[in-house]
Amino acid sequence: MLVDHPGHWMVSGTRTEENDYRSWSVVRKPDGTYWQVASMDFFPRSGGTLKVQTGDQIIDEEARAYCEDVYARWLKKSAEERAAMMEPLFGNLTCEICGGTMTKVLETEAVCTQNETHRRKLKENVSS
Repeated sequence: MLVDHPGHWMVSGTRTEENDYRSWSVVRKPDGTYWQVASMDFFPRSGGTLKVQTGDQIIDEEARAYCEDVYARWLKKSAEERAAMMEPLFGNLTCEICGGTMTKVLETEAVCTQNETHRRKLKENVSS
């Protein structure tokens, strides 16, 4: 996630074809569109941690499908890593709706790592 731009994700990678290594970076905006990265400035003088200048929108169906696949795999891996970190602390919680892994977000609530609309109450608040 781009810290200075909530909801925007930057995905970078490298493709190799016959000793030709090509690195690439794309930005996924909150509306689900993908954009080529034209330039990056780490710790720009204007402030922030990273300034990204986007180029053309990716409209080619094959390229967009590839971006979606990389993004989906990253989301899955990220959710699995978060769940693995949280399991020793809170035990293994399973989503009753989809069977996914739940992560404790509050003392009284857990959220599914596969679908954040799936929530589970852990215990009742007791007031005296």
